[in-house]
Amino acid sequence: MHDVIAALFGVQGWILYRFEVKRERVDLYVGRPRKEAVCPQCGERTRQVHQRSRRWRQVLHSWHEDRPVYLRIRPRRFRCQACGKVFTERYPDLGRWSRRTGHADRRLLRVLAERSFGSAARWAQVGVGVLRRALLQRVTGYVDIRAAVADLPKIVLGIDEHSFRGQDMMVTVTCV
Repeated sequence: MHDVIAALFGVQGWILYRFEVKRERVDLYVGRPRKEAVCPQCGERTRQVHQRSRRWRQVLHSWHEDRPVYLRIRPRRFRCQACGKVFTERYPDLGRWSRRTGHADRRLLRVLAERSFGSAARWAQVGVGVLRRALLQRVTGYVDIRAAVADLPKIVLGIDEHSFRGQDMMVTVTCV
């Protein structure tokens, strides 16, 4: 049963301890099957668990039937037997202090491609700033305008439309 639920929510490779389906959200209590970790300082493998967190870390993973699906994780802290350093285990597709998995970010960007920022934020129940940061993390390159137009003899800008929103004027530039 847990294997079917893990496949449904895309958490294969994790141990699913339990799940809770609530009216407004779905919580999946998961952990990693590996019993060892690699020390970030010296690179040695260690199996000695120093401590297990008491709190369940909450990470947005996906959406199911317009409800957010959260992974609830209890990070383990390991002690390296070679150098003595205590470190927290790392999770795949999840940054150090990230509140969303890479899977959630990719899903947010697919929704953002079809909708406006406001509409996508309302659907995903996140702020517009979350969408903006997710988009800026995935955009790798940008066009340097000065280098692109350096060898052109003349620059022509065409303004397609403009509108006023309160006291602010919005201008859309369409052709260069």
